[in-house]
Amino acid sequence: MVASLVPSAVSAQTPFPDCATRTGVNASLILPASLEITIDGEQKEPPFLLAVFTPEGHCAGQVRWSGDPTTLTAWGSTEVLETSADTVLVPGDTMQIRLYDPATDTGYTPDNSRITVTLRPDKTHFNPHLRYVPDGMYLLNRIRVVQSALITRQEE
Repeated sequence: MVASLVPSAVSAQTPFPDCATRTGVNASLILPASLEITIDGEQKEPPFLLAVFTPEGHCAGQVRWSGDPTTLTAWGSTEVLETSADTVLVPGDTMQIRLYDPATDTGYTPDNSRITVTLRPDKTHFNPHLRYVPDGMYLLNRIRVVQSALITRQEE
């Protein structure tokens, strides 16, 4: 299994410059037109760049979402291999979603935000959790972002 890393073609400003692609195994995260994205409690309109990351912090796929139904491919492996564990998803990994808003040139990552993803619970043929399963399908319902400054204020 070979993972290739390619520079992002989306923007020179993207915080996700190197993502694994074409590993031969993947999962599909479906972004429906009804996907709700809120940042600090305010619903935002597309476009956004969404990326999926491994627990080790490596980009395993990205896509530009303009509001139309789209699929974010999460590139991975069918087994844990020393050569892939750091760069692609392996079975059981928790997939981490990151977001980039080109309108404000802002990236939302675990370093500056708390990102909560809700999956559609009404579809039994989709995975109910964000743990990587080869050939798995996930239907996203909502992405909520709370920036660190607000997290700190709320916790005081």
